[in-house]
Amino acid sequence: MQRLIGFLVLLSAFMQLSAQQNPGVKSLSLQLPVPDSIQLDSFTVDPADIKIILPDGTPADTSYFRFDISKGLLFFKKEKFPTAGELRISWKAMSVNLSKPYKHKDTTLLFPELNNYYNPFDATNTGTAGSWLETDGLDKTGSITRGFSVGNRQDFSLSSSLNLMLNGKLSNDLEIQAAISDNNIPIQPEGNTQQIQEFDKIFIRLSKEKNIFTAGDIEVQSAPQSYFLKYNRKSQGGDFQTTFSPGLTKNDELFVRANGSFGKGRYTRQEITAIESNHGPYKLKGNNNETFIIVLAGSEKVYIDGTLLTRGEDNDYIIDYNTAELTFTTKVIITSKSRISVEFEYSDKNYSRSLITSEVGYKSGKFTTGLSLYSESDLKNQSVQQDLSDEQKMIMSLVGDSIQNAYSLGIDSIGFTTERVMYAMVDTLGYDSVFVYSTSTDSALYALTFSYVGKNNGNYVQTGSSANGRVFKWVSPIAGIPQGEYEPVIILITPKKTEMYAFRAGYDFSKNTSLHAEYAISNKDINLFSSLNDADNAGHALTLNFRSHQEIGNDTVKKWMLATNIRTEITDRNFNEIDRFRSIEFARDWNLDLMEKRGNTYFGLADIVLQNSKSEKIRLSTGAFMRDSKNASYQNLLQINKNWKNTILRSTAVYLASPTSNRNTDFFQYQNKLEQKFGKFALGAEANGESKQMHSADSNLLNAGSFNWWLTKFYTGYADSSRSAKVYYQYREDKVADSLQLVPQSYMTDIGFESTGQIAENNQILLRAIYREVIYKTGTTPNEEFLLGRLEYSGRIKKRFMVFGASYEAGSGMEAKKEFSYLEVAPGQGVYTWNDYNGNSIRELNEFEAAAFSDEANFIRIYTPTNDYIRVFSSQLNGNFAVTPADILKKEKFMGKQISKFSNRSAFSYDKKTSSEIASEMYLPFTTKGEDSLLVTQNATWRNVLTFKANDSRFSINWINTSNRARGLFTNGIEDRQGQQDEIKISKSFVNSWVTELSAISGVRDFTSEYFTSNNYSIEETGIKPSLSWQPGTTFRWTMLFQYSEKNNVLSVEKAIVRKAGTELKFSKSGKGLAMLQFNMLQISYGGETNSSLGYIMLEGLQPGRNFTWGLSIQRTLGSNMQLNFIYDGRASEGNPVVHTGNVQVRVFF
Repeated sequence: MQRLIGFLVLLSAFMQLSAQQNPGVKSLSLQLPVPDSIQLDSFTVDPADIKIILPDGTPADTSYFRFDISKGLLFFKKEKFPTAGELRISWKAMSVNLSKPYKHKDTTLLFPELNNYYNPFDATNTGTAGSWLETDGLDKTGSITRGFSVGNRQDFSLSSSLNLMLNGKLSNDLEIQAAISDNNIPIQPEGNTQQIQEFDKIFIRLSKEKNIFTAGDIEVQSAPQSYFLKYNRKSQGGDFQTTFSPGLTKNDELFVRANGSFGKGRYTRQEITAIESNHGPYKLKGNNNETFIIVLAGSEKVYIDGTLLTRGEDNDYIIDYNTAELTFTTKVIITSKSRISVEFEYSDKNYSRSLITSEVGYKSGKFTTGLSLYSESDLKNQSVQQDLSDEQKMIMSLVGDSIQNAYSLGIDSIGFTTERVMYAMVDTLGYDSVFVYSTSTDSALYALTFSYVGKNNGNYVQTGSSANGRVFKWVSPIAGIPQGEYEPVIILITPKKTEMYAFRAGYDFSKNTSLHAEYAISNKDINLFSSLNDADNAGHALTLNFRSHQEIGNDTVKKWMLATNIRTEITDRNFNEIDRFRSIEFARDWNLDLMEKRGNTYFGLADIVLQNSKSEKIRLSTGAFMRDSKNASYQNLLQINKNWKNTILRSTAVYLASPTSNRNTDFFQYQNKLEQKFGKFALGAEANGESKQMHSADSNLLNAGSFNWWLTKFYTGYADSSRSAKVYYQYREDKVADSLQLVPQSYMTDIGFESTGQIAENNQILLRAIYREVIYKTGTTPNEEFLLGRLEYSGRIKKRFMVFGASYEAGSGMEAKKEFSYLEVAPGQGVYTWNDYNGNSIRELNEFEAAAFSDEANFIRIYTPTNDYIRVFSSQLNGNFAVTPADILKKEKFMGKQISKFSNRSAFSYDKKTSSEIASEMYLPFTTKGEDSLLVTQNATWRNVLTFKANDSRFSINWINTSNRARGLFTNGIEDRQGQQDEIKISKSFVNSWVTELSAISGVRDFTSEYFTSNNYSIEETGIKPSLSWQPGTTFRWTMLFQYSEKNNVLSVEKAIVRKAGTELKFSKSGKGLAMLQFNMLQISYGGETNSSLGYIMLEGLQPGRNFTWGLSIQRTLGSNMQLNFIYDGRASEGNPVVHTGNVQVRVFF
C-alpha cells in the first residue's frame, strides 16, 4: 500500500507539471447573498458542466439552482444558500449559441401556404402539452407513471404511481384543493418535529361561498360548544358543511355539517408506569392489549403530571408512529413518580368500521341551540385482518360482554409447507400435545398462531432461530405455574359500536351572563355478535352551566373582572363517553380510584375568579362529586396570583375530603412560586407537594395508598435579547404509609443548568445538563445517579475559514430486542435476494443477501420490535467540520498560495447504547473499550475528505476516509457490521477534452453474528481503478475504465481477485434526453465455496471465471411534459445462462 501511495504521489506531481490551460472553462466569484438569477454566458452551456462551490468548500448539487439553457440564465434557490460568504462558479461554454436559429435558406419561401398547418401528431408542435388540464387560476403539480419489468429470470410485473396536487379556482366562485395519489403504501412521517406533514393524505375539497365539501382523507372534530360529546377522528369518506340563514327570525344563522366515512383508527388512552430516569422508549398498546400497533400520525396527546407536552427533538418528546414507541427528550425529567398519560388513535383493521357524525347549530339573537350526533360501528360481517369462521363467530356470540373469554385455538393441521414456520406435536415430561419447531417433512404438520397472554399466563416463550419468522419454544411449568407468556390461541376481537346524541341549548341574558344546558344519550355495545348483557348499553347525562363576568371598581390602570362559573352534572351508571370530556387528571384529583367503578354520579362546582389586566388573580372554588350514595368527595381550592414591581407570587392550594362508611381520605395539594427580578437577572424559589392520608373509619391505621411528598426548588437566571441562562437546585422527599405513620421512601436531588443564545459573533450554543441523585430508604433498590444533557454548538471563524456544528446528547432509557423477517414482493421491487444454500427449499434468515442485481431483488426486510427490553445508557454525537484556508491566507505569498490549495470537510455521527456503568462508556459515544457484551447497539459513521485544488476543473486530488458501524440487538443475539475504507482519487484533464481519473482503495469489512457464526467474516480489500474519458462537446462522452481488486477473508482462506475492463458511451442533449451504453468484462479468481453467504458477497453475485455485464439506458423527453425511460441490463457467467432484464416506464408531468 505504501508503494501504491508513493506511486500516486509521483503520478500526481507529473500531472500537475504537465497541466495546461483549458480554454473552454470559465469561472467567476459571487458574493452572498445570491440574487434571483445571473446571466452565465452568451454561448450555450451544458448544465452538466456547471459547478458551484459553497463557502464551506462543498459542491452544491442541482437542487440549489436551475439553468435555462435557451437564455443562459442561472436561477438560484435562495433559501438553500447561506447569507454570507462567497460562491465560486465554473462552467464550460461552447463557441456557438444553439438557442439561436441558423439557416442557409428562408423557410417561408418554401410552401408558404403550409406555414400555419397544425399537425397534432408532431412532437415538436409549439402548442402547450398537457393543455387538457390547463385552467386559468389553477395551480397543479405532480406526475403519473406507468411501467413494466420483464426478464428471462423473473416474472412480468407492472408498476404505477400517481401524484397530483391542485389548488385554485375552477370558476369565479368555485375553488378546489386536492391531493391525489394511488400509492397503496402509507408513508408515516417521523414524529420528531413539532409540525408534521402527512405525505399519504389524499383528498379533494370544493368550496363555494359558505359551502365546503371534502372527500378522501378527512379529520372530523366535535363541536367546541358540546360538553359531553368530544372526539377527533381521522377517517376516509365525505364531509359537507354549510352556513345559511333559514329566515325564521331576523339575522338568524344555521350551521349544518354531515360526515359519512370509514374510520382509519381507534381511539385509546394509556397510563404508562414510569421508570426512574428512563426516557424510553415506552411501548404503546391497543385497547385489546395489542403489542404491535401503528399509531396514526399526529393523533397523540402526551401528558406528564397533567401537563400537555410538545412533540419535537427540541421540545419534550419524539414518537415512532410505525413501532408505537414514545421517547422523552432530556428537557423532561422522568422519575418513578411521573404520571404519564397518552391519548392516541391507532390503526385497527379487525373490521371495516363506519363513522357517521353530524352537527347542527342554530343561533337567533340571544338564543342558541344545537344537536350533535356520533356513531362509530364495526361492520361485523366485513372482517379484514380476522378471517372468522362460523365457529369463532359462535364463540363470540356466547361470551356476551365477557369479551376476555373470546378466543379459539390457534392450531391448524395443514401438512408440511416451506411457506410458513411449522411445528411438530410431541409428548414431553409427562405433558402431551407439546409443539416444537421442526423442518421435518414427516412431522412438521402444524401451523400455529401464538398470542401474547402475559407473563406466567402461557407455556411458550419466543426463542432464537434461523427460520424466516417468529419461533416459540415450550417451557415446563413450575409447581403448576406457567413460565411462559405466549399460547397457541387466537384472541378474537369482537365488533363494537359506540354512539352518542347530544342536544344543547343556551340563552344569553346579557353580554356577560349566560345559561347553557346539554342532554346526552350514549349507547355502547362491546360485542355486536351477542345480544347478551345488552341491558346496560344505553346511558344518559345532563349538565347545566351558568356563567357571568363583569367589571368592578373604577381603576382604569388595573381593570378588575369578576367571573362566576357554576356547573352541575348528572350521569347515570351506564353512560359512556366517546373521548375524555373532563380534565386528564380528574379521576386522581377527585379520588375516583377509591370509589366504585360504576354508578350514578352527581357533580357540582362553583368557581369565582377576581382578576385584572396585570394577571393578578384570586380564585375560590368549591365542589362535590358523588357516586351513588356511598361515595363522595368534597373539594376546595384557593389560588392567588400577585405582581409587585419586580416580584411575582403564584400560590395554589387544594383540599379534598372523601369520607365513606369504612374509610376517610384527606388529599392536600399545593404549588407555590416566588420570583424577584433584578434587571435582566431573576432569583426564585418554588415549594410544591401533596399529602394523601387514608384512615380506616374505626382506627388510626394508615391505609397502603397513603403518601406524602414535598419538593423545594431554588433557581437563578439571566435573559436578554440574544442569550439566556438558568441554574437550579431542587430537592424532593417521598414518604409512604407504614401502619401508623408515613416513613421516608426516597430522596431525590436535581442540579440543572440551561443556556441558549449567541456567545460570540457567528457562534450559537444550546446547553442543557441535569445531575440527578436518588437515595432509596425502603426496599432493596440500590441508590442511583444520572447525568443527562444536550449540547448544540454551531459557528464559524474568520469568515468561513472554519465552519462547524455539533450536537451531543446523553441520557438513559430502554432498548427493545428486534426481530426481522423477509417478505416476498413483486419481481425486481425488493432489496434482498434468497439463495437456498443448504438446498432444503426452506427460507432461512442466513440465506438472504442484499441483491447484487435488480432481477434478484425480490424480498424486503421487515423489522419488528419485541416486548423484551433491557436498560441502557445512551449517548449521541453528530457534527460536521470544514476548513478552507483560502478564505484567510494571502495567496500572493508562496506558502499561503500552496496551503490555500487544500481544503478539508468532515461529517460524523455516533449513537451508542450500552449496559456498562463505566463513565467513559456511558457518556462517550465513540469509545468501545468496555466489555463488548455490554455494548447493546451502536450506529456510527465517519467521512473525511481532504482535497487538493478543489475548485480546479483541470487537476485535483481527494483523499476520502470513511468508516461505519451498525450493531443491533436481535432475538437471535447481537449482529455487528463494521467497515473502514481509504480512497485516493486523482483527476486530470488534458487538452482536446481528455480526462483521466485514478482511484486507489484500501479497506476492511467485518460482520459478526452471535447466532449465525458461519456467516462471520472479515474481508480486507485493496484495489486500483483507472479510467480515461473523452468528451469533445456537451453531447457525447466516451469512457474506458479498468479495475483490479483483491479481497481476503482473514478469518479463513477465501481470496478473490477481480480484474475488470469496460467501456461506457453517453449521449445527452439538454431538453431532449440522454442515452448511456456500457459493457464490462470481469475475470474473477476465487478458491472458496461459491454457494455460501461469503461467496455471494466476495463475488458480488457473479461467478468465478469470465463474466460479462452490459446495459443500455435511455431517457427521452417528449414534448414539455412527458418522459420515457428504458433500461436494459444483461450479464453472463461461465456455465450459467445469460440473464436479460428490461424495464420501461412512461411519466407524464402535470
